[in-house]
Amino acid sequence: MTSAFFLLDAHCLSQGKYATIAPNHPGKGKAVFNMQNFMLGANATAKTVVNEGNTAKAMGSGNLQVFATPAMIALMEEAATRCAAQFLDEGNETVGTMISVKHMSATPVSMEVCAKATLTEVDGKRLVFDVVAEDEAGIIGAGTHERFIVSGEKFLLRTQGKLSAKKESQQC
Repeated sequence: MTSAFFLLDAHCLSQGKYATIAPNHPGKGKAVFNMQNFMLGANATAKTVVNEGNTAKAMGSGNLQVFATPAMIALMEEAATRCAAQFLDEGNETVGTMISVKHMSATPVSMEVCAKATLTEVDGKRLVFDVVAEDEAGIIGAGTHERFIVSGEKFLLRTQGKLSAKKESQQC
């Protein structure tokens, strides 16, 4: 993991300093992003209405006509993406790297669901969010979600490079 190359500490974060890459890193001293833009406690939401397409039965995560856990997670990620987007420099994006949630209550078809993501930690390029999903009757899910800031163009180039490296046979 390249995070060992980043010269960040709590003082830099609290002072809104730029994150820089150490001289021995291939990026050689380029600014990665401006820390002063990120505000702990910032939040964003995403909403959907439960329909036939986002049920457990339709998504293959169960056999019932209720809001699917994968759909709830996607809604939470959408809220976190929206939250981070308000602080990103042009050309930067975030990618989800971890989510740990509990789906606590089922939601029927036709009910609205709202997910909220609140930024709780910034550690270099790593962003951590508390995420909560509610339907019209109350909380249905909660947990934490982690995203990393990446250069969108570089990320896509690296990802496309996997096509030339793919294995002939895959055991899955």
